[in-house]
Amino acid sequence: MSFRGRLSLFFLLIVILPMIAVGVLVVDVTEDARNGKADERLVAGLETATGIYSNHAREAATAAEAIGQKPKLGEALMSGEGARVDRAIASLAEAKGVASVALTSPDGQLIAAVGSASPVAVANQDLTDDSGEDVGTLTVSTINADEYLEEVKGLTGREGILYGPADQLAATIDDVPKDFTPPSPGESMTVDIGGEEMRAFSYELPPPDPPELTLFGPIESGGTLSSSPLVAAALAGFFGVALLFVVLLLRTLGGQVGTMLEAAKRAVELSGARP
Repeated sequence: MSFRGRLSLFFLLIVILPMIAVGVLVVDVTEDARNGKADERLVAGLETATGIYSNHAREAATAAEAIGQKPKLGEALMSGEGARVDRAIASLAEAKGVASVALTSPDGQLIAAVGSASPVAVANQDLTDDSGEDVGTLTVSTINADEYLEEVKGLTGREGILYGPADQLAATIDDVPKDFTPPSPGESMTVDIGGEEMRAFSYELPPPDPPELTLFGPIESGGTLSSSPLVAAALAGFFGVALLFVVLLLRTLGGQVGTMLEAAKRAVELSGARP
C-alpha cells in the first residue's frame, strides 16, 4: 500500500469511524428522548383521565345508595312483578339523571335494566329486605363510554380507545390499523396512525370491572435537533465537512511529502555525482 493509501486509512480509522459511531448513538438517544417526552405527556393525560373516572364512580355510588333506599324500588321488588320493577328502575334513573341502572338477582341474573348499553365508572349497591336478606344488586353509572372519552379528550386534548373485558367500548381516533393491539397496562409503544407516528400508552382504570384506556399522542419536535431526520442531516453535513478537511489535509501532506522526497532524491543524486 502506498504512503497516501496508508495515510487515508489512518484518518478513516481515527476520524470517520468514531464519528459514525457517535452519530448512531446520538440518533438513538434523540429518538429515546422524543419518545420519553411523548410518554410523559400521555402519563399526565392518563392521570387526568383516571381522576375523571374516579369522580364519576363516586357520583354513581352516591346515586346508587339513594336509589337503593327509595321505597318505590323496594315495593316493586316485593311485588314480584317484572313490569313494575322495570317502571320503578326507569323512573328512578330519570329522577337521578344517571346514564344507566341495572338490577341483578342474588344469583347474578339480570332483573331489569335501563339506559346506556356501555356504562363506565359504575358503582354497585347491595339491596336487602327488612330481614336483612340479600334481594339483589343495583349497578349505577352516571356516564357511558363515548361520553367519558369525549370528556377526557376535551380536558387532555388526547385521542383514546376504551376497551372492555371482551371488546372495544368506544374510540375517538380514526385510522387505527385493524391489527392494532394496545400495549399492556403501564406500557407504551409507537404506532402508525394515518401515516403519522404516534405514541400509545395504556392504563387500567379503577375497579370494579376496570376497563383499559389507551391514549394516543404525537411524537412532537422539541427543538431544531430533536428529531432523527434533522440529527441525521446535521451529522451528514458534519461528516461532509470532516471528509473535505481530511481530503485537503491529505493533499497538503502529500504535497509536502512529495517535495521532501524530491529534495531527498536530488540530494542523493548530488552526493552520487561528487568525485
